[in-house]
Amino acid sequence: MAGLSGVTAFKAFWRGLVPAVALCCAALLPHAASASAWDDRDLIDPWDSHAERLEEAPLGTPTINRDGVFAMLRSLAVYKQIAAWGGWPEIADGDVLSHGVRDDRVVALRKRLLLSGDLPASGGDPFLMDFSVIDAVRNFQTRNGLPVTGKVDQFTRRALNIPVEERIKTIELNIARMRDLDVDPGGRYVMVNLPAAVLEAVDHGKVELRHRVVVGKEYRETPVMTSKITHIDFNPNWNVPIGLAKWDVIPRIRRDFDYLKREKFRIYTWGRDAREIDPTTIDWTRDDIHKNYRFVQMRGPKNSLGAVIIRFPNSDAIFLHDTPKKHLFGEDLRAHSSGCVRVDDIYTLVKWLLHERRDVWTDQRIRQVADEQVWAQAHLKKRLPIHLVYVTSWVDHQGVLNFRPDIYGWDQDEIREAGEQRLAQNRAR
Repeated sequence: MAGLSGVTAFKAFWRGLVPAVALCCAALLPHAASASAWDDRDLIDPWDSHAERLEEAPLGTPTINRDGVFAMLRSLAVYKQIAAWGGWPEIADGDVLSHGVRDDRVVALRKRLLLSGDLPASGGDPFLMDFSVIDAVRNFQTRNGLPVTGKVDQFTRRALNIPVEERIKTIELNIARMRDLDVDPGGRYVMVNLPAAVLEAVDHGKVELRHRVVVGKEYRETPVMTSKITHIDFNPNWNVPIGLAKWDVIPRIRRDFDYLKREKFRIYTWGRDAREIDPTTIDWTRDDIHKNYRFVQMRGPKNSLGAVIIRFPNSDAIFLHDTPKKHLFGEDLRAHSSGCVRVDDIYTLVKWLLHERRDVWTDQRIRQVADEQVWAQAHLKKRLPIHLVYVTSWVDHQGVLNFRPDIYGWDQDEIREAGEQRLAQNRAR
């Protein structure tokens, strides 16, 4: 790149790369007959585009789909070229870089953002955090799923400093994940991408609904799976799993006995002849309380499951559900649950799922069940596929490459295992 404008060099390289990668894709993908299989979206230059929040993007093509491999291969080629040029500079530790700050580190920041296509030009005072750099930081934060502040704090700096070689491995890993997707593009299904904390309801290849979700915490991971949605429970009681009773509910009761009454919990013995237990008769110092008693939170506004559960068979007791903690949907990083998936605006999704039962489950009936807070169950006319996937990188409808934090460390684990396998194979030769 010596002696060339970064933008000019990139545009020349990018536009020359498109037809070559298209032919490469055609050769590698079973569903790609030729480069002509690409549509106009695949030819957009991301250095002319601005990232947008996935939750606010227009509905249309599913975010995660096998056809997305085309654009990912193209981005992979660009990142490999960046690596060949020596990669991008590291941003040194220090105070937060915000608007108006002059700092030697801004020079490296500008180069870093230019290389990844977030900064369209590098004019002006190279040491100054001016509006062009702030906008570029916001663009970077948007496509990396970070809080969009325009400031380079420790979290943004950490993401900026991920080496291009690591990003290449992430892209390659997610290309493999997309290739392995077993989704019927001509049917209806629900897709939940855990790192993005976003759910998409898809009908015949078109996203009809997109919802923010809350997924499992780092130490209570939501598993990946494919299943089929069978039915919906309205206004359920919550039978607390033994593990959650041990680690969450019982410790809270020990700290605050009024928690039981305030959160509308009842306690029962186990078994067919279960009976309700007076909580004042329990020795709360015992370590085996969770084994001897069953904890049930009664339906109502305090219920941790909210007003709706969407069920699908699986061995991990995972389901989609409502929540009284609506404020969590406003966060950028939404890994707060104990494993199940909480869905924002869940009644909209419920109506979409019950579209073939609208003769029985009308809007009026759904509102009535919600208002009366009575238990009811609605079975889908036809079971609907649901896919919980772990995709940390994709190219959006504008051609912009996105990354999301590796919230469970699964990327690192798979990349390390692949490296160990390659090392073992080389030693065996």
